Amino acid sequence: MHGIVSQPGRPIRFALGVTALGALLAAGSVRAASVDLAGGVLTYDTIQGDTAANLLTVSLAGGTYTVTDPATAVTPTANALGAGCAVVDAATVTCPPRR
Repeated sequence: MHGIVSQPGRPIRFALGVTALGALLAAGSVRAASVDLAGGVLTYDTIQGDTAANLLTVSLAGGTYTVTDPATAVTPTANALGAGCAVVDAATVTCPPRR
């Protein structure tokens, strides 16, 4: 875990990590990352072995977390979708604060 972002009375932890998405993507494919939200932990994962620089930003405005990385395609996991996260565009996912 690289940091903690909180809203009064509604803490949410933010973690960065690497996952093996390579099995889902062919070698040489478009870079990809995922956003997961489970148990109050918002996690951003990139393809294992991806050495390109990420341009990740995470912000909180109006009670909504916005995760953006214009250097890659960002998609929410099934957990994140079930928790209320939504795709804004190919590089952006928004998520509600912990319920």
